Amino acid sequence: MKLGQVLISAEALEQLILGVIAEQGELVPLNRTAGDEGLLEILAKAYKGSGVEVSRMGEKVKLRLQLLARYGVKIPEAAEKLLLRLRERLRELAELEIVEAEIEIRGLWLD
Repeated sequence: MKLGQVLISAEALEQLILGVIAEQGELVPLNRTAGDEGLLEILAKAYKGSGVEVSRMGEKVKLRLQLLARYGVKIPEAAEKLLLRLRERLRELAELEIVEAEIEIRGLWLD
């Protein structure tokens, strides 16, 4: 017996996606707080958005991610791993399917 419906806001989806990005650690959102990391902190302050755009069509989503990569990371491999993890987690936690995704690496950061 269905009692109603569950709605997931765009903001909640964005937070879920940011959580998955944070779990993997090789790629980070543009607005990440960087503490005392110089150029990265300057970039983070200049960039106001999260770098996550979500377009939803029912139970399907399109993603556009603008991220920074840790220096030395194999970017194509890191992006593929992130995308697989995002597909898994969105299906598991929100019953949503990614039908299209674009990951744009906007810069690098050094540890």
